[in-house]
Amino acid sequence: MIPKFFQLLLAALFLWAAYAKATMTAGGPTMYEQWLESYPSTHYLLPAAEVVLGLWLLVGILPRGAALISMSLVSGFSGLLILEIFREHPKPCGCMGAIAAIYEPSAIRWSLAEGIGRNILMIAGCVYIYLRADARARAAAPAVPELANRPAGA
Repeated sequence: MIPKFFQLLLAALFLWAAYAKATMTAGGPTMYEQWLESYPSTHYLLPAAEVVLGLWLLVGILPRGAALISMSLVSGFSGLLILEIFREHPKPCGCMGAIAAIYEPSAIRWSLAEGIGRNILMIAGCVYIYLRADARARAAAPAVPELANRPAGA
């Protein structure tokens, strides 16, 4: 039951993030808006990837694969946030529809740190889903006789 909760929670976060990126504007210069200027296809590809991951987690087929890909995506996002937090004039993320009305570097750094913390929790959820799905797969697998005890050539 708990793995399903994590799958549903992660799915909801990815679907919300996709919705926010597709429909909301941050109201100021953000990392996401900078990506849109540099890579216009990001406007469609990133929300589409988040929708696919969200639906994949909802459906529950191959949860280990969904967890691995989700973990990779969130880890990449976290790396970008970490790089931004150390800039002299950091930009807010614009993640999850966050408003970019803050322009004070210390406040922006704090919001980026919150984003990193949220991502760490998401990664922990992905790890739990991955490990739990692995344990379920091993428990459901039929017993295989020990091949090591068979005589050679048999």
